[in-house]
Amino acid sequence: MHGLTASGYEELGRTVCSAIGEIVGAKLPKGRTPYHELVAWISGTQRPHAVEVFTTNYDLLFEEAFELAKAPYFDGFTGGHAPFFDPVTVAGDDLPARWSRLWKLHGSLGWRVENGVVVRSGGNECSELVYPDHLKYDLTQKQPYSALFERLKRFLLTPDTLLLTIGFSFRDAHINAVLDEALAMNANAALMAFQFQSLAAEEPACKLAYEHPNVSLYASDAAVIGGVAGRWRPGDPPKN
Repeated sequence: MHGLTASGYEELGRTVCSAIGEIVGAKLPKGRTPYHELVAWISGTQRPHAVEVFTTNYDLLFEEAFELAKAPYFDGFTGGHAPFFDPVTVAGDDLPARWSRLWKLHGSLGWRVENGVVVRSGGNECSELVYPDHLKYDLTQKQPYSALFERLKRFLLTPDTLLLTIGFSFRDAHINAVLDEALAMNANAALMAFQFQSLAAEEPACKLAYEHPNVSLYASDAAVIGGVAGRWRPGDPPKN
């Protein structure tokens, strides 16, 4: 197709991943950032259950923030020389609650394949990413992605669990499918979505919120709560 063979498209994929890596390879800025503040909140108190961070981003900003705060976290990899992905540990809850969980749903900088196994180098090289193409859903059905998506589903099926989303467009159909199924199965789960745009521009998020009362959607001008949309308006000032 378009003059490319299968091997040509594999090379194109590597080129796309490399270009993405150059863009998202930025370091965490010095001084206080939302990453520093989030990690400070996560590690600031003892918790009976670990905080789990699911991200579709490829960058290493979360990792930098955790390490600067000396806050332990687990990202699915184990080992010292060339850490390998361990789906058994991802599926279990063997680690202490003080270890946060960091799940990179679309891959990460520093991931590569060695002898058929995904390992983490710790560097900024970029080869194992789920980048936007027509095979994106198929790629997420393979390891390590299948284990990470199963972890997201298991998290949402936990009684009384709460998922907060920030900066997610809800335009990834494979992620929406997991959210839709799990929220329908577990009415005691709650999703609170904080969206940047106006409510009218957040059509995929609205669809999920209208279909599931346990989804609360907060946009810049309005919200959908309990399946009902309404615009923001000033309320009565507090009495005290």
